[in-house]
Amino acid sequence: MSTDQSSLSQARSYQEMGEFWDTHDVTEFWDATEPAEFEVDLQIPEHIRRLIASAVAEVDPRQIAIYRRLTPAHRIRQLAHLSDWLRQTNLCRQHRRTNS
Repeated sequence: MSTDQSSLSQARSYQEMGEFWDTHDVTEFWDATEPAEFEVDLQIPEHIRRLIASAVAEVDPRQIAIYRRLTPAHRIRQLAHLSDWLRQTNLCRQHRRTNS
């Protein structure tokens, strides 16, 4: 970490910060936050965009509802699982096309 500790969680490592946010919500600290402006330029490769677009139709709305209830740390883990699922889905589709 670039500073000695995180301002809200008082964590001294990313591990401690993740553990803190697993059991807390930013709404508990809303008065301690400040507005921030930033831009994000996601450089998503075209093949990943196509994978995401083709998989969106396969995501169950119940999965999205569950995802929204997760803490930020759990969301990161879920995103990793989703990424793996997208990769596996794509491999299965390629395999079916090859064997058709």
